[in-house]
Amino acid sequence: MKTLHLNDRVSFLKPVFLQLEKNLKQYGQAFEWSELPYFFNERATVSLVQAASWQANLLAIEEYVTTKYGAKNKRGKGRCDIYIAEKTGHQEIEFEAKQKWPTLKLRPDSVKKWLKKGDEDANRNRDTEVQASLTFVVPKIRIGAKNEDHIALVNKIVEKALEAGIDGLHFWTSPESWKHESPDRAKGIPYRWPSLITLIRIAKVRGEKPSVLKANRLPISTSIT
Repeated sequence: MKTLHLNDRVSFLKPVFLQLEKNLKQYGQAFEWSELPYFFNERATVSLVQAASWQANLLAIEEYVTTKYGAKNKRGKGRCDIYIAEKTGHQEIEFEAKQKWPTLKLRPDSVKKWLKKGDEDANRNRDTEVQASLTFVVPKIRIGAKNEDHIALVNKIVEKALEAGIDGLHFWTSPESWKHESPDRAKGIPYRWPSLITLIRIAKVRGEKPSVLKANRLPISTSIT
């Protein structure tokens, strides 16, 4: 099951996510689904997006040193998680990334907080016209729960993200990834990690009013089906 929705500002990333879908499947098959590439952490998942970007004939670098801006425009050195740009064209975006592993007990306000934190981090970058966040969400499903419970959680996350405002949505899962079980790192309890949701939210466009950003968000009616 795959879903991809992008507004005009981030539509140049479509081939990236189409390639990412192929790579996720290839990785799973290579390990006979005993390992999932997005299970590990934010940095590993960012590397998947970077690889897919190059395969999609775009430019991408990750974890590079850049100037960061804090309170009162105070400057300092920091790192940007990933930069993606067209090879021939004017589209380019600096992204800050976060990864979350929600359970079926997801709090209603969690998604809005994730996106707000993404805005805060993305706003510290200023080297490109567009600053945005990538929030990777990997549902953590207890053994014994049904796939219907998993999809209900995904729908809840997507609904809350759309209410808060996002510019891109990608969802990937497969029957094979649903069967996979791995222990969580905190307590070693086995869970299923059947899917990867990517939420894209533009935090700032140079010279553009926030009202314009809001007007171009994905419609609330967007769904994963």
